[in-house]
Amino acid sequence: MKNPQRRLAIAMAVIAAVALMTAAVAPAQGEPPPVSAMAVMEGLRNAPPAPPRARRVRAMPPSLARAPQAVVLARTAWLEAGAHVVGEEVAALNEVIQNRRFRRRSYQRTAWAYSVALRNPGNAWAHRLGERDVSRWSSAMVREHWPRVLELARRARAGELRHGCGEHPLLHWGGPRVDAVTLRRLERRGFVRATCPAGVHNVFMHRRVR
Repeated sequence: MKNPQRRLAIAMAVIAAVALMTAAVAPAQGEPPPVSAMAVMEGLRNAPPAPPRARRVRAMPPSLARAPQAVVLARTAWLEAGAHVVGEEVAALNEVIQNRRFRRRSYQRTAWAYSVALRNPGNAWAHRLGERDVSRWSSAMVREHWPRVLELARRARAGELRHGCGEHPLLHWGGPRVDAVTLRRLERRGFVRATCPAGVHNVFMHRRVR
């Protein structure tokens, strides 16, 4: 019975049988005529489809689960803002991840669940970035910028960096173009875009303060 089409066919057959049995009984005076089996079946065919089930988040790779928090933040910053990410944006990303932690969820799992770029299979290579020397990497961009991004992440986790996006707790980030629909939806739900320093590429949001 795991086949939804088979379940629907059985349900339609049962309803049709009940409708036929009802139609065989003469309606009492003043009562509306019974609904025909064809009308019931036509209604089932024209019914709107059921909403899709919520997609499950892909399993977090063990390399990320074991990674230090600063490494996870550095990978997130690299993928969400690029190799030239500034310290203010690293600090802002760190605050969102920290504020999104709940029910004793780890920092690593929160970053994985919240960052689409971190979960993107096309970015799996970034999960090899860590505290090891990257001087032998083929990518000149990684060799030049990863140590700097990792150091910024360490300072952000140590509380040495400030994002400069205001005093209200940051709860969301998103790309100004790729996440434009989500950002507008959050604004309708009471979120406000924070004013961040120059060089911060993502949009960061906090709740409206009355």
